[in-house]
Amino acid sequence: MKVHTSRVLVPALASLIATFALARPAAATVISGKITVAAADNVASLGSNYQGTITQSLQPDTTSGFFNYTGTTLKTVSSELDEGSNWFLTQPGQSFTGTQPAPILSSPVSIPLGDVYLAVSTYSHLDPGYTAYGWVHLQNTGTSLIQLDSAVAYREQGIVVGSAAAVPEPTSLALLGTATTLLLLRRPRRQPHAARC
Repeated sequence: MKVHTSRVLVPALASLIATFALARPAAATVISGKITVAAADNVASLGSNYQGTITQSLQPDTTSGFFNYTGTTLKTVSSELDEGSNWFLTQPGQSFTGTQPAPILSSPVSIPLGDVYLAVSTYSHLDPGYTAYGWVHLQNTGTSLIQLDSAVAYREQGIVVGSAAAVPEPTSLALLGTATTLLLLRRPRRQPHAARC
């Protein structure tokens, strides 16, 4: 008796996908415009001339970091004492998960003229157990930083810098790998033809 692999694998794949879909946590959200970076005269007493603010959750809850900008360098001077935020110099297309690259700390970090991307991670007590990951695209003129765009991923593993795409969960990648393997196994195999007399 010949067993057709497609009769076994297709229902198994459908079952795996359905199980994964039901097991997923609350929907993630990627929203643009939830980060602002702007000149701030009111923080000069901190030794800072720029303030970066991120909305930490889907609730109206914000936190800020304070920077000293010199035209070619940026350094963190302080941050609010609530949940706080960590700011990073990054590149478009990078998957940002809050652990790479090293954060901008009290030592100045060189920034190029032209396009500059900062990534930020934070969390909120209003949305326990979830972290917000975001990015902001700035134009460095040498005398000021001009904000061009930003986005924040809530309830995700991270965000792809310069896009509205969240970093896929490890389980999503595992499911994709399993589905690909099953589909490859499903391909029909060529049977050798019997020799004709």
